[in-house]
Amino acid sequence: MRKSAATIAFHIWPCAVVLAGLSSAPLKYESRPAGPLQEARASETAPLLSGPFDESGSRVDASSLIQLGEPLAMPVHTGSDLDGDGVFDWEDNCPSTPNPLQEDCDGDGIGDACALDLGADTDCNGNGFPDRCDVIYFSSFDCNFNLIPDECESDCDGDGLIDDCDSEPDVDGNGVPDNCDPDCNQNGVPDGFEIENGFAQDCDGNGVIDACELLAFRLESVIEGPAVESGRSVAIDGDVAVVGSPALLGSGDEGTAEVYRFDGSDWVLETTLVTPGPASNSEVFGRSVDIDDDRLIVGAGRLHWNSSGSAFVFRFDGDFWWPEGWLTPFGGSSDSRFGVSVAIDDGRAIVGSGGYHADSSDSGRIFAYKYENADWIGSDTVQAPQFPWRQDFGYAVALEGDRVLASASGDPFFAPRAFGFRLNSKGSLQHEATLQSNATSGSEIGIGLSPSWAAVGSPQSVGIYDANWLGVDSITASGGEFGAALALSDDLLAVSRYDQDGTNVMQIMRFDGFWSDLTDIVVDAFARVAAISGSTMAVGSPAAGQEGLTRIYREADCDLNGIMDVCEIAEDPSLDCNEDGLLDIC
Repeated sequence: MRKSAATIAFHIWPCAVVLAGLSSAPLKYESRPAGPLQEARASETAPLLSGPFDESGSRVDASSLIQLGEPLAMPVHTGSDLDGDGVFDWEDNCPSTPNPLQEDCDGDGIGDACALDLGADTDCNGNGFPDRCDVIYFSSFDCNFNLIPDECESDCDGDGLIDDCDSEPDVDGNGVPDNCDPDCNQNGVPDGFEIENGFAQDCDGNGVIDACELLAFRLESVIEGPAVESGRSVAIDGDVAVVGSPALLGSGDEGTAEVYRFDGSDWVLETTLVTPGPASNSEVFGRSVDIDDDRLIVGAGRLHWNSSGSAFVFRFDGDFWWPEGWLTPFGGSSDSRFGVSVAIDDGRAIVGSGGYHADSSDSGRIFAYKYENADWIGSDTVQAPQFPWRQDFGYAVALEGDRVLASASGDPFFAPRAFGFRLNSKGSLQHEATLQSNATSGSEIGIGLSPSWAAVGSPQSVGIYDANWLGVDSITASGGEFGAALALSDDLLAVSRYDQDGTNVMQIMRFDGFWSDLTDIVVDAFARVAAISGSTMAVGSPAAGQEGLTRIYREADCDLNGIMDVCEIAEDPSLDCNEDGLLDIC
Protein backbone atom coordinates (compact mmCIF):
# COMPACT_ATOMS: atom_id res chain seq x y z
CA MET A 1 0.00 0.00 0.00
CA ARG A 2 1.36 3.39 -0.90
CA LYS A 3 1.15 6.58 1.16
CA SER A 4 2.06 10.09 0.11
CA ALA A 5 1.36 13.64 1.23
CA ALA A 6 -0.93 14.01 -1.73
CA THR A 7 -3.09 10.90 -1.31
CA ILE A 8 -4.76 9.01 1.46
CA ALA A 9 -5.65 5.33 1.11
CA PHE A 10 -8.99 4.08 2.47
CA HIS A 11 -10.26 0.59 3.23
CA ILE A 12 -13.77 0.45 1.88
CA TRP A 13 -16.38 -1.32 4.02
CA PRO A 14 -20.14 -1.24 3.77
CA CYS A 15 -21.50 2.01 5.29
CA ALA A 16 -18.06 3.05 6.54
CA VAL A 17 -14.91 4.83 5.50
CA VAL A 18 -11.84 4.15 7.67
CA LEU A 19 -9.02 6.66 7.54
CA ALA A 20 -5.67 4.95 6.97
CA GLY A 21 -3.40 7.91 6.20
CA LEU A 22 -2.91 11.55 7.09
CA SER A 23 -2.69 14.66 5.00
CA SER A 24 -1.37 18.12 5.78
CA ALA A 25 -4.57 19.88 4.67
CA PRO A 26 -8.30 19.08 4.37
CA LEU A 27 -8.82 17.17 1.10
CA LYS A 28 -11.86 16.43 -1.06
CA TYR A 29 -12.21 13.04 -2.73
CA GLU A 30 -14.35 10.89 -5.00
CA SER A 31 -14.02 7.13 -5.54
CA ARG A 32 -13.12 5.70 -8.94
CA PRO A 33 -13.78 1.91 -9.25
CA ALA A 34 -11.12 -0.36 -10.77
CA GLY A 35 -11.20 -3.91 -12.16
CA PRO A 36 -14.14 -6.03 -11.13
CA LEU A 37 -15.49 -3.25 -8.93
CA GLN A 38 -15.99 -1.09 -12.02
CA GLU A 39 -17.99 -3.82 -13.67
CA ALA A 40 -20.07 -4.40 -10.55
CA ARG A 41 -21.01 -0.70 -10.36
CA ALA A 42 -21.90 -0.73 -14.07
CA SER A 43 -24.48 -3.41 -13.42
CA GLU A 44 -27.81 -2.49 -11.84
CA THR A 45 -27.97 -6.02 -10.34
CA ALA A 46 -24.46 -6.10 -8.92
CA PRO A 47 -24.44 -7.41 -5.34
CA LEU A 48 -23.15 -5.33 -2.45
CA LEU A 49 -19.53 -5.75 -1.42
CA SER A 50 -18.96 -7.56 1.81
CA GLY A 51 -15.35 -6.68 2.40
CA PRO A 52 -12.11 -5.67 0.66
CA PHE A 53 -12.73 -8.44 -1.94
CA ASP A 54 -15.51 -8.74 -4.48
CA GLU A 55 -17.53 -11.92 -5.06
CA SER A 56 -15.09 -13.18 -7.72
CA GLY A 57 -12.28 -13.06 -5.19
CA SER A 58 -10.53 -10.11 -6.74
CA ARG A 59 -9.03 -7.58 -4.31
CA VAL A 60 -10.30 -4.06 -4.60
CA ASP A 61 -7.46 -1.67 -5.48
CA ALA A 62 -7.65 1.04 -2.79
CA SER A 63 -5.25 3.19 -4.77
CA SER A 64 -8.13 3.81 -7.14
CA LEU A 65 -9.20 6.53 -4.64
CA ILE A 66 -7.36 9.59 -5.91
CA GLN A 67 -7.54 13.30 -5.17
CA LEU A 68 -9.52 15.09 -7.86
CA GLY A 69 -10.35 18.33 -6.10
CA GLU A 70 -14.06 17.46 -6.31
CA PRO A 71 -16.55 16.54 -3.56
CA LEU A 72 -16.58 12.95 -2.36
CA ALA A 73 -19.15 10.77 -4.05
CA MET A 74 -19.77 9.02 -0.72
CA PRO A 75 -21.03 10.84 2.46
CA VAL A 76 -18.23 12.05 4.75
CA HIS A 77 -18.86 13.84 8.16
CA THR A 78 -16.81 17.07 8.22
CA GLY A 79 -18.23 19.07 11.26
CA SER A 80 -21.37 20.65 12.83
CA ASP A 81 -22.95 24.08 12.26
CA LEU A 82 -25.21 24.72 15.26
CA ASP A 83 -26.31 28.22 14.26
CA GLY A 84 -26.89 27.29 10.60
CA ASP A 85 -24.94 30.22 9.18
CA GLY A 86 -22.85 28.10 6.77
CA VAL A 87 -19.69 28.27 8.89
CA PHE A 88 -18.62 25.12 10.73
CA ASP A 89 -18.52 25.51 14.52
CA TRP A 90 -14.79 24.76 14.73
CA GLU A 91 -14.03 27.88 12.71
CA ASP A 92 -17.07 30.03 13.68
CA ASN A 93 -16.28 33.05 15.93
CA CYS A 94 -19.88 32.92 17.20
CA PRO A 95 -20.88 29.22 17.13
CA SER A 96 -24.31 29.82 18.67
CA THR A 97 -25.24 33.08 16.91
CA PRO A 98 -25.66 33.33 13.12
CA ASN A 99 -22.98 35.57 11.61
CA PRO A 100 -22.14 34.31 8.10
CA LEU A 101 -19.74 37.22 7.38
CA GLN A 102 -17.79 36.62 10.64
CA GLU A 103 -17.55 40.34 11.49
CA ASP A 104 -15.11 41.05 14.34
CA CYS A 105 -14.48 44.79 14.41
CA ASP A 106 -11.94 44.77 17.24
CA GLY A 107 -10.13 41.58 16.18
CA ASP A 108 -10.47 39.87 19.54
CA GLY A 109 -11.56 36.57 17.98
CA ILE A 110 -15.13 36.93 19.24
CA GLY A 111 -17.64 37.88 16.57
CA ASP A 112 -19.57 41.12 16.86
CA ALA A 113 -22.84 39.19 16.73
CA CYS A 114 -22.22 37.46 20.08
CA ALA A 115 -19.66 39.69 21.82
CA LEU A 116 -22.38 41.57 23.74
CA ASP A 117 -24.25 38.41 24.76
CA LEU A 118 -21.03 36.80 26.02
CA GLY A 119 -20.03 39.93 27.94
CA ALA A 120 -16.84 40.28 25.93
CA ASP A 121 -17.82 43.80 24.88
CA THR A 122 -20.07 46.54 26.26
CA ASP A 123 -22.73 48.68 24.62
CA CYS A 124 -22.98 51.75 26.86
CA ASN A 125 -25.10 53.78 24.43
CA GLY A 126 -27.53 50.93 23.77
CA ASN A 127 -27.25 51.04 19.97
CA GLY A 128 -26.71 47.29 19.61
CA PHE A 129 -23.04 47.55 18.60
CA PRO A 130 -19.95 47.01 20.78
CA ASP A 131 -18.49 50.28 22.08
CA ARG A 132 -15.12 49.53 20.47
CA CYS A 133 -16.81 49.23 17.10
CA ASP A 134 -18.59 52.56 17.58
CA VAL A 135 -15.17 54.17 18.04
CA ILE A 136 -13.31 52.18 15.36
CA TYR A 137 -15.93 52.93 12.73
CA PHE A 138 -16.18 56.59 13.86
CA SER A 139 -19.87 56.46 14.75
CA SER A 140 -18.91 57.88 18.18
CA PHE A 141 -16.25 60.36 19.31
CA ASP A 142 -13.53 59.21 21.72
CA CYS A 143 -11.50 62.26 22.68
CA ASN A 144 -9.43 60.48 25.35
CA PHE A 145 -8.76 57.39 23.16
CA ASN A 146 -9.96 54.85 25.71
CA LEU A 147 -12.30 53.08 23.24
CA ILE A 148 -15.35 54.26 25.21
CA PRO A 149 -17.76 56.52 23.29
CA ASP A 150 -17.71 60.05 24.70
CA GLU A 151 -21.49 60.08 25.12
CA CYS A 152 -21.05 57.41 27.80
CA GLU A 153 -18.51 59.33 29.89
CA SER A 154 -19.05 62.09 32.43
CA ASP A 155 -19.62 65.63 31.23
CA CYS A 156 -20.46 67.21 34.58
CA ASP A 157 -20.92 70.76 33.29
CA GLY A 158 -22.83 69.75 30.16
CA ASP A 159 -20.58 71.71 27.79
CA GLY A 160 -20.24 68.87 25.30
CA LEU A 161 -16.71 67.94 26.40
CA ILE A 162 -16.22 64.98 28.73
CA ASP A 163 -14.42 65.79 31.96
CA ASP A 164 -11.18 64.11 30.81
CA CYS A 165 -11.00 66.40 27.79
CA ASP A 166 -12.45 69.56 29.34
CA SER A 167 -10.21 72.62 29.52
CA GLU A 168 -11.85 73.89 32.73
CA PRO A 169 -9.49 74.27 35.74
CA ASP A 170 -8.98 71.28 38.02
CA VAL A 171 -6.94 72.62 40.95
CA ASP A 172 -7.32 69.48 43.07
CA GLY A 173 -6.32 67.17 40.22
CA ASN A 174 -9.20 64.76 40.77
CA GLY A 175 -10.13 64.60 37.09
CA VAL A 176 -13.31 66.61 37.66
CA PRO A 177 -13.52 70.27 36.57
CA ASP A 178 -13.62 72.62 39.55
CA ASN A 179 -17.00 73.96 38.52
CA CYS A 180 -18.41 70.48 39.17
CA ASP A 181 -16.80 69.88 42.55
CA PRO A 182 -18.73 70.73 45.76
CA ASP A 183 -18.34 74.44 46.47
CA CYS A 184 -20.75 75.21 49.31
CA ASN A 185 -19.53 78.78 49.82
CA GLN A 186 -19.60 79.42 46.06
CA ASN A 187 -16.16 81.03 45.92
CA GLY A 188 -15.06 79.09 42.84
CA VAL A 189 -12.67 76.84 44.79
CA PRO A 190 -13.61 73.20 45.54
CA ASP A 191 -14.40 72.61 49.21
CA GLY A 192 -12.05 69.64 49.39
CA PHE A 193 -9.15 71.75 48.14
CA GLU A 194 -9.87 74.49 50.70
CA ILE A 195 -10.06 71.99 53.57
CA GLU A 196 -6.97 70.04 52.51
CA ASN A 197 -4.87 73.18 52.21
CA GLY A 198 -6.10 74.82 55.42
CA PHE A 199 -8.12 77.57 53.76
CA ALA A 200 -11.32 76.40 55.51
CA GLN A 201 -12.21 74.44 58.65
CA ASP A 202 -13.89 71.03 58.78
CA CYS A 203 -13.86 70.17 62.46
CA ASP A 204 -15.92 66.98 62.13
CA GLY A 205 -14.00 65.70 59.10
CA ASN A 206 -17.11 65.08 56.98
CA GLY A 207 -15.76 66.91 53.94
CA VAL A 208 -18.10 69.89 54.30
CA ILE A 209 -16.78 73.31 55.30
CA ASP A 210 -17.99 74.23 58.81
CA ALA A 211 -19.17 77.67 57.68
CA CYS A 212 -21.60 75.97 55.32
CA GLU A 213 -23.01 73.67 58.00
CA LEU A 214 -23.62 76.14 60.80
CA LEU A 215 -27.02 77.16 59.45
CA ALA A 216 -27.95 73.73 58.14
CA PHE A 217 -29.02 70.26 59.21
CA ARG A 218 -26.50 67.45 58.99
CA LEU A 219 -27.58 64.03 57.75
CA GLU A 220 -26.93 61.86 60.77
CA SER A 221 -28.35 58.50 59.76
CA VAL A 222 -30.18 56.70 56.94
CA ILE A 223 -32.40 53.92 58.24
CA GLU A 224 -33.40 51.23 55.76
CA GLY A 225 -36.64 49.65 56.87
CA PRO A 226 -37.78 46.03 56.59
CA ALA A 227 -40.47 46.71 53.95
CA VAL A 228 -41.15 48.86 50.91
CA GLU A 229 -43.61 50.98 52.94
CA SER A 230 -41.16 51.61 55.79
CA GLY A 231 -41.18 55.32 56.59
CA ARG A 232 -44.91 55.63 55.87
CA SER A 233 -45.10 57.22 59.33
CA VAL A 234 -42.38 58.62 61.61
CA ALA A 235 -42.20 60.22 65.05
CA ILE A 236 -39.32 61.40 67.21
CA ASP A 237 -38.89 62.53 70.80
CA GLY A 238 -35.41 63.30 72.08
CA ASP A 239 -33.13 60.37 71.30
CA VAL A 240 -35.92 57.90 70.38
CA ALA A 241 -37.48 57.59 66.93
CA VAL A 242 -40.36 55.40 65.73
CA VAL A 243 -40.75 54.31 62.12
CA GLY A 244 -43.98 52.76 60.85
CA SER A 245 -43.59 49.93 58.32
CA PRO A 246 -47.03 48.76 57.19
CA ALA A 247 -47.05 45.96 54.65
CA LEU A 248 -48.57 46.32 51.20
CA LEU A 249 -52.29 45.55 51.21
CA GLY A 250 -52.97 42.08 49.93
CA SER A 251 -49.39 40.92 50.47
CA GLY A 252 -50.24 38.84 53.53
CA ASP A 253 -47.17 40.24 55.30
CA GLU A 254 -47.25 41.64 58.81
CA GLY A 255 -46.91 45.37 59.41
CA THR A 256 -44.40 46.50 62.03
CA ALA A 257 -43.14 49.57 63.86
CA GLU A 258 -39.43 49.92 64.59
CA VAL A 259 -38.05 51.80 67.59
CA TYR A 260 -34.57 53.32 67.25
CA ARG A 261 -32.50 54.93 69.99
CA PHE A 262 -29.52 57.25 69.48
CA ASP A 263 -26.48 55.84 71.32
CA GLY A 264 -24.32 58.96 70.98
CA SER A 265 -22.96 58.07 67.55
CA ASP A 266 -25.70 56.28 65.61
CA TRP A 267 -29.39 55.37 65.65
CA VAL A 268 -29.63 51.74 66.76
CA LEU A 269 -32.67 49.47 66.42
CA GLU A 270 -34.03 48.88 69.92
CA THR A 271 -37.08 46.75 69.15
CA THR A 272 -39.61 45.84 66.48
CA LEU A 273 -43.27 46.11 67.51
CA VAL A 274 -46.04 43.98 66.00
CA THR A 275 -49.78 43.63 66.61
CA PRO A 276 -49.97 42.49 70.26
CA GLY A 277 -53.21 40.53 69.79
CA PRO A 278 -55.06 38.38 67.26
CA ALA A 279 -55.88 40.14 64.00
CA SER A 280 -57.15 39.00 60.63
CA ASN A 281 -55.28 41.71 58.73
CA SER A 282 -52.09 42.92 60.38
CA GLU A 283 -50.67 44.38 57.15
CA VAL A 284 -51.81 47.87 58.15
CA PHE A 285 -50.10 47.91 61.55
CA GLY A 286 -47.71 50.89 61.44
CA ARG A 287 -49.88 53.07 59.20
CA SER A 288 -49.44 55.88 61.76
CA VAL A 289 -47.18 56.43 64.79
CA ASP A 290 -46.48 59.03 67.48
CA ILE A 291 -44.32 59.14 70.60
CA ASP A 292 -44.29 61.10 73.85
CA ASP A 293 -41.57 60.41 76.38
CA ASP A 294 -41.95 56.75 77.46
CA ARG A 295 -45.19 56.12 75.55
CA LEU A 296 -45.81 55.55 71.86
CA ILE A 297 -48.90 54.80 69.83
CA VAL A 298 -49.27 52.80 66.61
CA GLY A 299 -52.33 53.00 64.36
CA ALA A 300 -53.70 50.17 62.22
CA GLY A 301 -56.78 50.80 60.08
CA ARG A 302 -58.67 47.82 58.55
CA LEU A 303 -57.19 45.45 61.10
CA HIS A 304 -59.97 43.03 62.03
CA TRP A 305 -62.50 40.71 60.44
CA ASN A 306 -65.32 43.21 61.10
CA SER A 307 -63.37 45.96 59.25
CA SER A 308 -62.77 47.88 62.45
CA GLY A 309 -59.37 49.49 62.84
CA SER A 310 -57.34 49.75 66.05
CA ALA A 311 -54.57 51.70 67.73
CA PHE A 312 -52.11 50.34 70.28
CA VAL A 313 -50.29 52.15 73.07
CA PHE A 314 -46.90 50.83 74.23
CA ARG A 315 -44.92 51.93 77.28
CA PHE A 316 -41.19 51.70 77.98
CA ASP A 317 -40.19 50.39 81.42
CA GLY A 318 -36.48 51.10 81.04
CA ASP A 319 -35.78 47.79 79.32
CA PHE A 320 -38.72 46.86 77.08
CA TRP A 321 -41.71 48.37 75.30
CA TRP A 322 -44.85 46.71 76.69
CA PRO A 323 -48.45 46.96 75.38
CA GLU A 324 -50.41 49.31 77.64
CA GLY A 325 -53.65 49.91 75.77
CA TRP A 326 -55.73 48.64 72.85
CA LEU A 327 -57.86 51.48 71.47
CA THR A 328 -60.92 50.73 69.32
CA PRO A 329 -63.80 52.85 68.03
CA PHE A 330 -66.68 53.51 70.41
CA GLY A 331 -70.10 55.10 70.11
CA GLY A 332 -71.41 52.49 67.71
CA SER A 333 -68.66 52.97 65.12
CA SER A 334 -66.72 50.15 63.46
CA ASP A 335 -64.90 52.28 60.93
CA SER A 336 -62.19 50.47 58.97
CA ARG A 337 -60.23 53.75 58.74
CA PHE A 338 -59.85 54.02 62.50
CA GLY A 339 -56.11 54.32 63.15
CA VAL A 340 -55.24 56.09 59.90
CA SER A 341 -53.82 58.86 62.12
CA VAL A 342 -52.72 58.96 65.78
CA ALA A 343 -51.30 61.43 68.29
CA ILE A 344 -50.29 61.08 71.94
CA ASP A 345 -49.24 63.60 74.62
CA ASP A 346 -49.21 63.62 78.42
CA GLY A 347 -51.62 60.75 79.02
CA ARG A 348 -54.04 61.69 76.23
CA ALA A 349 -54.45 60.26 72.75
CA ILE A 350 -56.30 61.21 69.57
CA VAL A 351 -57.14 58.67 66.85
CA GLY A 352 -58.46 59.66 63.42
CA SER A 353 -60.65 57.66 61.06
CA GLY A 354 -60.73 59.86 57.98
CA GLY A 355 -60.25 59.07 54.34
CA TYR A 356 -62.30 59.32 51.17
CA HIS A 357 -63.74 56.10 49.70
CA ALA A 358 -65.88 56.27 46.57
CA ASP A 359 -67.89 53.22 47.64
CA SER A 360 -68.59 54.45 51.18
CA SER A 361 -70.68 57.14 52.79
CA ASP A 362 -69.22 56.89 56.31
CA SER A 363 -68.29 60.23 57.81
CA GLY A 364 -64.82 60.76 59.16
CA ARG A 365 -64.31 61.15 62.91
CA ILE A 366 -61.68 61.77 65.53
CA PHE A 367 -61.70 59.95 68.87
CA ALA A 368 -60.28 61.22 72.18
CA TYR A 369 -58.87 58.93 74.92
CA LYS A 370 -57.34 59.55 78.31
CA TYR A 371 -55.30 57.39 80.64
CA GLU A 372 -56.77 57.06 84.11
CA ASN A 373 -56.97 54.31 86.70
CA ALA A 374 -54.34 52.33 84.80
CA ASP A 375 -56.50 52.12 81.69
CA TRP A 376 -57.12 53.97 78.43
CA ILE A 377 -60.72 55.19 78.26
CA GLY A 378 -62.58 56.78 75.37
CA SER A 379 -63.76 60.27 76.31
CA ASP A 380 -65.28 61.84 73.18
CA THR A 381 -65.73 61.53 69.42
CA VAL A 382 -66.71 64.22 66.89
CA GLN A 383 -67.34 64.66 63.19
CA ALA A 384 -66.17 67.63 61.14
CA PRO A 385 -67.75 70.82 62.53
CA GLN A 386 -70.06 72.45 59.98
CA PHE A 387 -69.34 69.58 57.55
CA PRO A 388 -70.44 66.38 59.34
CA TRP A 389 -70.71 64.44 56.08
CA ARG A 390 -67.02 64.78 55.19
CA GLN A 391 -65.39 61.38 54.88
CA ASP A 392 -61.85 62.78 54.96
CA PHE A 393 -62.11 64.42 58.39
CA GLY A 394 -59.46 62.92 60.67
CA TYR A 395 -57.04 62.00 57.89
CA ALA A 396 -54.28 63.64 59.96
CA VAL A 397 -54.27 64.64 63.65
CA ALA A 398 -51.89 66.45 66.01
CA LEU A 399 -51.98 66.88 69.79
CA GLU A 400 -50.11 69.36 71.98
CA GLY A 401 -51.24 69.66 75.60
CA ASP A 402 -54.98 70.36 75.47
CA ARG A 403 -54.94 71.56 71.84
CA VAL A 404 -55.98 69.27 68.98
CA LEU A 405 -55.64 69.87 65.24
CA ALA A 406 -57.37 67.61 62.71
CA SER A 407 -57.33 67.85 58.92
CA ALA A 408 -59.95 67.04 56.32
CA SER A 409 -58.13 66.47 53.02
CA GLY A 410 -58.15 64.17 50.04
CA ASP A 411 -61.85 64.37 49.17
CA PRO A 412 -62.16 65.08 45.42
CA PHE A 413 -65.31 67.16 45.98
CA PHE A 414 -64.31 69.45 48.87
CA ALA A 415 -61.42 71.83 49.52
CA PRO A 416 -59.09 70.79 52.36
CA ARG A 417 -59.47 72.39 55.81
CA ALA A 418 -58.13 71.97 59.30
CA PHE A 419 -60.09 72.22 62.55
CA GLY A 420 -58.79 73.35 65.93
CA PHE A 421 -60.18 71.87 69.15
CA ARG A 422 -59.47 72.08 72.85
CA LEU A 423 -59.77 69.19 75.30
CA ASN A 424 -61.44 70.04 78.59
CA SER A 425 -60.71 68.34 81.89
CA LYS A 426 -63.23 65.58 81.12
CA GLY A 427 -61.65 64.84 77.76
CA SER A 428 -64.40 66.39 75.65
CA LEU A 429 -63.48 68.00 72.34
CA GLN A 430 -64.59 71.60 71.93
CA HIS A 431 -64.31 73.13 68.46
CA GLU A 432 -62.56 76.51 68.54
CA ALA A 433 -61.51 77.34 64.97
CA THR A 434 -61.72 76.32 61.33
CA LEU A 435 -58.43 76.99 59.57
CA GLN A 436 -58.68 77.53 55.83
CA SER A 437 -56.27 76.21 53.25
CA ASN A 438 -55.90 77.49 49.69
CA ALA A 439 -55.37 73.93 48.44
CA THR A 440 -57.80 72.65 45.83
CA SER A 441 -60.20 69.74 46.30
CA GLY A 442 -58.55 66.34 46.32
CA SER A 443 -55.26 67.69 47.69
CA GLU A 444 -53.60 66.26 50.77
CA ILE A 445 -52.33 68.84 53.25
CA GLY A 446 -49.89 68.66 56.12
CA ILE A 447 -50.57 69.97 59.63
CA GLY A 448 -48.42 70.60 62.70
CA LEU A 449 -48.71 71.70 66.33
CA SER A 450 -46.21 73.02 68.86
CA PRO A 451 -46.75 74.70 72.26
CA SER A 452 -46.86 78.13 70.59
CA TRP A 453 -47.90 77.49 67.00
CA ALA A 454 -50.13 75.63 64.57
CA ALA A 455 -49.37 75.14 60.88
CA VAL A 456 -51.65 74.21 57.98
CA GLY A 457 -50.11 73.48 54.60
CA SER A 458 -51.09 73.71 50.95
CA PRO A 459 -49.13 73.38 47.68
CA GLN A 460 -48.58 77.16 47.51
CA SER A 461 -48.05 78.18 51.14
CA VAL A 462 -48.11 77.22 54.81
CA GLY A 463 -50.32 79.21 57.17
CA ILE A 464 -48.93 79.88 60.65
CA TYR A 465 -51.32 80.37 63.60
CA ASP A 466 -50.63 81.24 67.23
CA ALA A 467 -51.76 79.24 70.28
CA ASN A 468 -55.22 80.82 70.01
CA TRP A 469 -55.64 79.86 66.35
CA LEU A 470 -55.05 83.41 65.07
CA GLY A 471 -53.25 83.66 61.73
CA VAL A 472 -49.89 85.39 62.09
CA ASP A 473 -47.88 84.49 58.99
CA SER A 474 -47.88 82.72 55.63
CA ILE A 475 -44.79 80.94 54.32
CA THR A 476 -44.58 80.56 50.54
CA ALA A 477 -42.76 77.83 48.68
CA SER A 478 -39.38 79.20 47.60
CA GLY A 479 -39.48 76.96 44.54
CA GLY A 480 -41.92 74.39 43.19
CA GLU A 481 -44.83 73.26 45.39
CA PHE A 482 -45.14 72.19 48.99
CA GLY A 483 -46.01 68.58 49.77
CA ALA A 484 -47.84 67.00 52.70
CA ALA A 485 -44.77 66.29 54.86
CA LEU A 486 -44.81 68.99 57.57
CA ALA A 487 -43.13 69.14 60.97
CA LEU A 488 -43.24 71.94 63.54
CA SER A 489 -41.53 72.92 66.78
CA ASP A 490 -41.53 76.25 68.62
CA ASP A 491 -38.66 77.61 66.53
CA LEU A 492 -38.43 75.34 63.47
CA LEU A 493 -40.76 74.50 60.60
CA ALA A 494 -39.96 71.88 57.94
CA VAL A 495 -42.08 71.30 54.84
CA SER A 496 -41.50 68.99 51.88
CA ARG A 497 -41.17 70.74 48.53
CA TYR A 498 -41.05 69.42 44.98
CA ASP A 499 -39.18 71.64 42.56
CA GLN A 500 -39.87 71.87 38.84
CA ASP A 501 -36.59 70.13 38.02
CA GLY A 502 -37.76 67.05 39.93
CA THR A 503 -35.70 67.71 43.06
CA ASN A 504 -37.17 66.65 46.42
CA VAL A 505 -36.39 69.23 49.11
CA MET A 506 -37.17 69.83 52.78
CA GLN A 507 -37.53 73.61 53.18
CA ILE A 508 -36.49 74.60 56.70
CA MET A 509 -37.60 77.86 58.38
CA ARG A 510 -36.63 79.31 61.75
CA PHE A 511 -38.54 81.62 64.08
CA ASP A 512 -36.39 84.40 65.50
CA GLY A 513 -38.94 87.11 66.09
CA PHE A 514 -40.43 86.21 62.70
CA TRP A 515 -40.38 83.18 60.44
CA SER A 516 -37.66 83.18 57.77
CA ASP A 517 -35.99 80.65 55.47
CA LEU A 518 -33.09 78.86 57.09
CA THR A 519 -31.93 76.27 54.58
CA ASP A 520 -33.01 73.67 52.04
CA ILE A 521 -32.15 70.01 52.46
CA VAL A 522 -32.11 68.00 49.25
CA VAL A 523 -33.70 64.60 49.86
CA ASP A 524 -32.96 62.02 47.17
CA ALA A 525 -36.39 60.39 47.50
CA PHE A 526 -40.03 61.37 47.86
CA ALA A 527 -40.56 62.81 51.39
CA ARG A 528 -43.89 61.50 52.67
CA VAL A 529 -43.81 62.46 56.36
CA ALA A 530 -41.61 64.40 58.78
CA ALA A 531 -41.23 64.97 62.50
CA ILE A 532 -39.14 67.38 64.60
CA SER A 533 -37.97 67.14 68.20
CA GLY A 534 -35.65 69.86 69.44
CA SER A 535 -32.86 70.10 66.89
CA THR A 536 -33.47 66.66 65.35
CA MET A 537 -35.66 65.89 62.35
CA ALA A 538 -36.86 62.59 60.86
CA VAL A 539 -38.06 62.35 57.24
CA GLY A 540 -39.84 59.23 55.97
CA SER A 541 -39.65 58.12 52.34
CA PRO A 542 -41.69 54.95 51.75
CA ALA A 543 -41.14 53.13 48.49
CA ALA A 544 -37.73 54.78 48.08
CA GLY A 545 -36.26 51.51 46.84
CA GLN A 546 -36.52 47.86 47.71
CA GLU A 547 -37.19 49.08 51.25
CA GLY A 548 -38.49 52.41 52.46
CA LEU A 549 -36.01 54.84 54.00
CA THR A 550 -36.04 57.17 57.00
CA ARG A 551 -33.42 59.90 57.20
CA ILE A 552 -32.52 61.57 60.47
CA TYR A 553 -30.98 65.04 60.44
CA ARG A 554 -29.58 67.11 63.27
CA GLU A 555 -29.18 70.87 63.44
CA ALA A 556 -25.46 71.56 63.18
CA ASP A 557 -25.31 74.54 65.57
CA CYS A 558 -28.32 74.40 67.86
CA ASP A 559 -27.05 77.11 70.24
CA LEU A 560 -26.13 79.41 67.31
CA ASN A 561 -22.69 80.24 68.72
CA GLY A 562 -20.92 79.75 65.41
CA ILE A 563 -19.31 76.43 66.39
CA MET A 564 -20.51 73.05 65.21
CA ASP A 565 -22.21 71.20 68.07
CA VAL A 566 -20.41 67.96 67.26
CA CYS A 567 -17.09 69.78 67.50
CA GLU A 568 -17.99 71.43 70.80
CA ILE A 569 -18.84 68.05 72.29
CA ALA A 570 -15.65 66.47 70.92
CA GLU A 571 -13.64 69.29 72.49
CA ASP A 572 -15.52 69.22 75.82
CA PRO A 573 -17.61 66.05 76.44
CA SER A 574 -19.07 67.62 79.61
CA LEU A 575 -21.28 69.77 77.35
CA ASP A 576 -23.26 66.59 76.62
CA CYS A 577 -23.54 64.94 80.01
CA ASN A 578 -26.00 62.23 78.94
CA GLU A 579 -23.99 61.44 75.79
CA ASP A 580 -26.99 61.63 73.48
CA GLY A 581 -25.16 63.70 70.87
CA LEU A 582 -27.04 66.90 71.80
CA LEU A 583 -25.62 69.87 73.64
CA ASP A 584 -27.27 69.95 77.05
CA ILE A 585 -28.12 73.60 76.51
CA CYS A 586 -30.29 72.56 73.56
